[in-house]
Amino acid sequence: MNWRRIFKWLSAIAAVPATLAMLLGTALAYPRPFFAYHTERGTLSLYSDQPFDTTKAQSILKEVDRRLSLSPLDHHDRTHAIFVSNAAWRRMIFMNTASRAAGVNFYPVTSNVFTRGADIDHDRLIKPSGAPAEPPRTFTYYATHEITHSLTAISRGMANRWNFGLPVWVREGYADYVGMGSKGPVDVDQMYGQYQRHDHTFDPASGYYAKYRLLVAFYLDRKGWSVAKLLDTQLTTDEAEREMTAGMKR
Repeated sequence: MNWRRIFKWLSAIAAVPATLAMLLGTALAYPRPFFAYHTERGTLSLYSDQPFDTTKAQSILKEVDRRLSLSPLDHHDRTHAIFVSNAAWRRMIFMNTASRAAGVNFYPVTSNVFTRGADIDHDRLIKPSGAPAEPPRTFTYYATHEITHSLTAISRGMANRWNFGLPVWVREGYADYVGMGSKGPVDVDQMYGQYQRHDHTFDPASGYYAKYRLLVAFYLDRKGWSVAKLLDTQLTTDEAEREMTAGMKR
């Protein structure tokens, strides 16, 4: 038995996952060759594998910029690109195991964000069923949501493990809070009423983050927390929920 040949063969097999991971990381960081259509506005860019009306896309980027600007986390010193994968094979490459998700963020591997297919001309994201997502969860919302994940990760930095150390209600709730683009404080009382009525969007298993957004709104708009304090908290979802319930009863 030629052990040297066997060792070389096994070493080659072991190198395959590392090579694939390197190729995937490169594709995520430099996806532009896979997306033929694009437009940009300021520090924001939009790419798609299908043509779209650039005038309407510019309006979307303007609104994404407005919503991001409502957050104290500055987004104008870095570029952010949104990539829309209408083709299933692109979703498999650029969204990986989350190919059925609305959007994904891979920061710190890249600040690029990726969404599934979209009707950009009508500001609608297309769900796995083929139907457009219902407003207010527009394409603008999803793009803003995913970029906000990058902003929170940048704000926290490597020392705080970017987004990985955040409680899920803060990570997803703040992205949802910014993504919805409210021009003023969220109506916490109205949202809390929906929460008490067990509105299905307040169940995280539904795929919506309404409960997490309510918790974030309670701490920011009702308790007066700063965003910095929110991103520093280690309250679990259950702890935050209990404190919110007690506070709303007062």
